[in-house]
Amino acid sequence: MKIKNTVEYKIKEFSAEELSLSQRVFGLVPQAVYFKFDVDLDIDLDKNKLVYVYGLSGEGKTIFKDELKKQLQETHYVVDYDDEAIDANLKLTELFDFEKDREFLIRLFSTFGMFEMRNLFSTFSELSAGQQKRVRYMHLLYEAHVDKTIDKSNCAVLVDEFLTFVDSLSAKVFAQGLRKFMTKHMSNTILFAFGCNDMITYTFEDLNIWMQNGKVYSVTEVTDAVRNSD
Repeated sequence: MKIKNTVEYKIKEFSAEELSLSQRVFGLVPQAVYFKFDVDLDIDLDKNKLVYVYGLSGEGKTIFKDELKKQLQETHYVVDYDDEAIDANLKLTELFDFEKDREFLIRLFSTFGMFEMRNLFSTFSELSAGQQKRVRYMHLLYEAHVDKTIDKSNCAVLVDEFLTFVDSLSAKVFAQGLRKFMTKHMSNTILFAFGCNDMITYTFEDLNIWMQNGKVYSVTEVTDAVRNSD
């Protein structure tokens, strides 16, 4: 898949009031600034099913996601974390159809530590913040799995701010569990995760794309030896 695009943001001119305030409070005089996003990549989506786009805040990851989404929608059914809305009053047994998709959901809930009766019959709002985060990710995978109107070989999941503000151990355990589950049960689904959590780099992805200042700094294929090194 060829991804090539350039997006330029106009120069930001600061007003006299802003310049004066900056000088008084911070002792700095801000200069006119602009941002240019420039990506030219060719990704083998047959080989690389799990892609982690990594970079600090402001490096262009969300712009990359939005541009990628436009292109993927021409050939794939796209499930985007930013488009997901979960009714907080629904119980998990109402949010997920266990009677219809029993085997898939038992594996999904077991993999991510949510298969307990007190969780299954709780409303989304009754779950802890960490559990809600897990359920949101699980629901994305479920949406990609259950939609019968699409070719499952052409399904892509996009997650911005992936495992941001999650403690290091929980993030790594979840990322590794995600890889194990998708490799075994959703091998035709593509995942693009965008985030700044450096504790999960090279732990779950097939391909690591490191971004700096709107450009791709490096592209690294991640081997099993690297993923399992720690």
